[in-house]
Amino acid sequence: NALTLNGENQKAKNGLWQTLEKWSEVDRSSLVLLADVPTESRAMEHVVKDDPALGLHTLAGRAADRDAVAMRVLGLLCIPGRLIPEDKSRGAQWLRESADSGDQLSRYYLGEGAVFGILPGLSKEEGFQEVLSASATGESLAQELEGILLIRGDLVKVDPAKGWKRLLSAVDKGNVEAKLPLALCYASGTGTPRDKEAATRLFRELAANGNPLAMCLLGKCLSHGFGITPSRVEASRWMKKAAMSGHEEAHQWCSRRGINLVVSR
Repeated sequence: NALTLNGENQKAKNGLWQTLEKWSEVDRSSLVLLADVPTESRAMEHVVKDDPALGLHTLAGRAADRDAVAMRVLGLLCIPGRLIPEDKSRGAQWLRESADSGDQLSRYYLGEGAVFGILPGLSKEEGFQEVLSASATGESLAQELEGILLIRGDLVKVDPAKGWKRLLSAVDKGNVEAKLPLALCYASGTGTPRDKEAATRLFRELAANGNPLAMCLLGKCLSHGFGITPSRVEASRWMKKAAMSGHEEAHQWCSRRGINLVVSR
């Protein structure tokens, strides 16, 4: 399988996709091989990673049967050209059809792509409306983006308090990524009273899970005693971890203090 050896090989992508299109026209009996695989995004991506040919064939078949999750995953593969040829228009079409079938995560991705100018066919303003629609249903990724845009005043009137509430709701629904902008709200008192301890607690949670920016921010908190007992030793430890994870500001911080970033063996 050429894609297993080189997933970025354009010739392999084109060849496999053309083969799958023909295969889907004449034989869909192989779909029974994955009949017990749940049609959830992670499960589908797992299938694609483990066996690209069978996984993509399964996705194409389920998408043809109007399975919303399969249409979403196929759209997300089309847009950046993962395993199959890049086709943003086709990817956006899959997301639209999935969203119209009731998949709010697809609606969010469609809106996000338009807001950031990645997807054709929708203006940024139209994309923002898609994000709002998904957010109103409780989709946590959409709530996170809405919250950030409200705080920044991008595409909408600035409303820090409403933005903070959206971020808090996203975190309560299990959105881990929303913890960082929420922590920054607490740290700066944006949309909510300043709460240094809450900010530092969230930075620590994210840092422990490998977020380089959170490591750097936690290091700063420890260095200055922001919402936590100051500790130069702990500050240096987290700054070093952030620097070794690729965070440039942390790298400069360590360099100014002569902290060795070479891993000893």
